[in-house]
Amino acid sequence: KIFLFILAIIIIFFGYLAYNYYKDIQNTKISDKFNSILIKISKNEKIKIQDQLTEIIQEKNKFYSPMALNLIIEKNIEMKDDEILGLFDTVLSISDINKSDKDLFKIKKAMFLFKENKNEEEILKLLKPIINSESVWKVKALTILEKYYLTNNEKKKAKEFSDLLKK
Repeated sequence: KIFLFILAIIIIFFGYLAYNYYKDIQNTKISDKFNSILIKISKNEKIKIQDQLTEIIQEKNKFYSPMALNLIIEKNIEMKDDEILGLFDTVLSISDINKSDKDLFKIKKAMFLFKENKNEEEILKLLKPIINSESVWKVKALTILEKYYLTNNEKKKAKEFSDLLKK
């Protein structure tokens, strides 16, 4: 029994090492792919960048997937709105990302929806949990909703969020 116990511990230990080695290799591959995209962008070579960035996001890497989405947004890489919204959902589904970063991506998604003039319910669904929490992004979420309602000429609703900002 002692021999089997020691053997099980050794197998678990080597399994753990093999898993970490595999994760390191995957992380290096994603890093190399992301860096090659940055080089292409710096040289104004935007061929197939969308597909490569989408692949990185689909990997659900806690570091490179959000960075790839940020790159799509910042560099205005041409993609359909529905595809970008799907990529936001993919990034928000990554379990390793901390709550503050997820709140930031919810705000970015809400701003994207606001910019694309999408529906109010979706924006509220994203921002209400942030507003009702003690998130560092609470003020930004309130400001976005205030501006959203002012833009849509709904002054009463805008005032509600303006009043919440003053508290």
